[in-house]
Amino acid sequence: MTLPAKELVLRQLMREKMHLEPEALRLSPLAVRQRYAHAWAPVQHLATLIRPCPLGLLSWWAECPRGHLLLTHLPSQYTEGPHRLRIETIENVAHVCLNDLGRQPRVALQPAACLLDHLMGSQGLAEGAWLSDGAGVVPELADVGGRVRECAALGYLEDYTDAPGGRGYFAVAVAWYLVESQRLNVLDPRIHRLLRNSLLSESFWSNIAPSLPRAS
Repeated sequence: MTLPAKELVLRQLMREKMHLEPEALRLSPLAVRQRYAHAWAPVQHLATLIRPCPLGLLSWWAECPRGHLLLTHLPSQYTEGPHRLRIETIENVAHVCLNDLGRQPRVALQPAACLLDHLMGSQGLAEGAWLSDGAGVVPELADVGGRVRECAALGYLEDYTDAPGGRGYFAVAVAWYLVESQRLNVLDPRIHRLLRNSLLSESFWSNIAPSLPRAS
């Protein structure tokens, strides 16, 4: 039986871009260890949360040399640059806390949104611009980035963001869309509509696919 294209890409991301930090389960609270019976379980859970992303976005991300998700017992956060993991070095890492993954999926997904923000802005280059800065690896993404900045300036999600400016706003908006889309539509219908019609739209990614830069 041939698997659907999105399932194949998700499996590729799980193999190549999603990692469980050594000792992460052992060092997590008891509730986390009881929730995830084996090391592959949290990876599968994380893949389920990002499944609503368009195939075009997931495929492009899978091809990028940078951009990894690291499941950890430490706080959820995004860090640019190289990170040593076992015997390899990975670059640009969204650290996803296992406790957040189970209890607060919106918080867990915010570093992943930051990672995608950076990739879409400059392919995750060191000190490169992010989409929410108004940048983009193609003009269509830069246009979306400019509109994200306009939405952020209105301040509708200000009470829910930890970081000021477009970056924190974008992370919260994308994470909320993936986990509680209708709730985001109530809080900020403008960003919900923008995400639905652009970054989280299959047709948007199909249209820009031919012009997207490839691995560099």
